[in-house]
Amino acid sequence: MSTKDRDRERPSRRTLSSHADLPCPFCGEVTSVIVDEGGGEHQTYVEDCPSCCKPRTVHVMPAESGELEISVSRE
Repeated sequence: MSTKDRDRERPSRRTLSSHADLPCPFCGEVTSVIVDEGGGEHQTYVEDCPSCCKPRTVHVMPAESGELEISVSRE
């Protein structure tokens, strides 16, 4: 089997994540929040700030522009 044939058999990979650089609601440090777009249009989950380690709630929702709107809160 040639390399061309092998490459055709491999499924193409697409990145399903989006990100935003946002300030932590606790320490104010701007860090990147990565969202799995495969998780749906509306998501709410808790992750620790990589800077201060406090739990921040990440909110993801669709914006009118078709992009994802990402925000973090202390909830």
